[in-house]
Amino acid sequence: MDKRLKDVIKFCLQIQAPTPSSYMAPAPIVLTPERIQFAIADGIALWLNKLHEAVGIEGWTVMPSLTARDVVKVTLKLRSKQVELTQFTIRLHQVGTQGLSDVLSILQHMAPMFDVPSDMSESAYKNLSDKGLDS
Repeated sequence: MDKRLKDVIKFCLQIQAPTPSSYMAPAPIVLTPERIQFAIADGIALWLNKLHEAVGIEGWTVMPSLTARDVVKVTLKLRSKQVELTQFTIRLHQVGTQGLSDVLSILQHMAPMFDVPSDMSESAYKNLSDKGLDS
């Protein structure tokens, strides 16, 4: 049922997309309907993958907002001369801690975290921080 719904929505959106020629627009990606916290995290993950394919993500960092406990700010260093840094926010009440963990896991596979000292390997830094010595 989910696959059929995804296919119907995908082709409806493809037919309605304006194109300058007689060719159809490329079929958009449609995800399976999920509970909202999973759907938002999946959408962020898809966007990050597409951004990485198109421009390239060279590094990232995460910081909780100083003004709102619910907000986590993610900064991306892009492989682009026009836009070298970009930032987006994740609201914890929308994705939950599991959704945030999923997004951070995807980022870890794409690029190194800014907070890792440049003279230390990521695994050595992880071992050090696991022992509680990273302050």
